[in-house]
Amino acid sequence: MKKDVTTNNIAEQVTKLPSVQNEALAEIIKGLYQGKPLLGSSGLLTSLVKDLTQIALQGEMDSHLHENSLEQGGNRRNGVTTKTIKTGSGSFELAVPRDRNSTFEPQLIKKKTNSINRRAR
Repeated sequence: MKKDVTTNNIAEQVTKLPSVQNEALAEIIKGLYQGKPLLGSSGLLTSLVKDLTQIALQGEMDSHLHENSLEQGGNRRNGVTTKTIKTGSGSFELAVPRDRNSTFEPQLIKKKTNSINRRAR
């Protein structure tokens, strides 16, 4: 039986979440004590939103490639495109993954969109 790499990767990442969460919180607190801004393009929350968005996009691509391999196979990652994303906390550059068949449609930040909807579900 073929191993489900996607599920194993997700399970591995989930076990790391508490330490990542504590590290992120510690970095934000440290930055606040150093006088760094919370919001804005160099803000502490902007960096956190960027990291979480990047992780979510990678997860979307993992899921897409896994579903695609079950249906037709042959599709794989094909680099990234960068786009500037605007949020309530500031702007940042995001690396949006691409696939060879150009069938990947990100759900968090849809194609031809440059902002994160405040009412994301």
